[in-house]
Amino acid sequence: MSNEIRMRDLVWQSTIRLLFSFRGLLALLFSIFMLVMVAYIYDKLPPAFFELITIFTSDPSLQFQWLFFDNFMSKLITLFVAPMLIFDAISGDRASERFGIMLARPITRTQYLLMKLFSASLVFGIVFLPIVALGYPVFMSIVHTLTLEGYFGTAVLVYLLAFFTMSVGILVSTLTKKAVVSFIAMFGVMAVFMMPNATKYTSDALNSLSMATPHYYATYFSSHAFDAATFAVYAVVVVLFSIPFIVATIWRFGKEDL
Repeated sequence: MSNEIRMRDLVWQSTIRLLFSFRGLLALLFSIFMLVMVAYIYDKLPPAFFELITIFTSDPSLQFQWLFFDNFMSKLITLFVAPMLIFDAISGDRASERFGIMLARPITRTQYLLMKLFSASLVFGIVFLPIVALGYPVFMSIVHTLTLEGYFGTAVLVYLLAFFTMSVGILVSTLTKKAVVSFIAMFGVMAVFMMPNATKYTSDALNSLSMATPHYYATYFSSHAFDAATFAVYAVVVVLFSIPFIVATIWRFGKEDL
């Protein structure tokens, strides 16, 4: 029981430090900016643009969700916000020699890694989910066809996509020695993961390839009607994509000579 309490306390301490850091503020500003920008753009779009959106979804009730979650939020989260919160989780501690201080406490290396991953995920959730929730009544005044289930269901899946991104990021941070290298490498890796989903409408081959990435499942309801059973399955699928990266991180970090 004492180990569980200690681990929980460490996670919350790390979460609070990150939340009130410069990066926590940037994550908040990014989320607010995207909320305001998309609301403004959608309200000012010319009719011709909606005809273009029908290439991606012909259902008017889904066009906003496609624009907000698939075209803006998923890409911003994958390439910038989530990486910003995790890219130097290990490489940064290694450079500043914080390893000795942290691992001198009665926690294992696995607990140390999970503390980093869960605290970054909590910070993102604390920043992202309330902003999205506050945006719903604003968007409803603009997009009267917006559905509660589809909107919040997609928001949760996109949050899980951020968790996947962070699971990749902590592995990259473990493999690299410098924070700047970690960020560049993570940006490149996540661009590769994101690209099939971003270009899936251009060919059947790319659409099939996109189904091998978590982005496809995280943004599924931005172009499909919400279904609770499908949501539950796809939420599990997105999380399962994270597992190999977490296991690989634990294995690699366990072998590292500190």
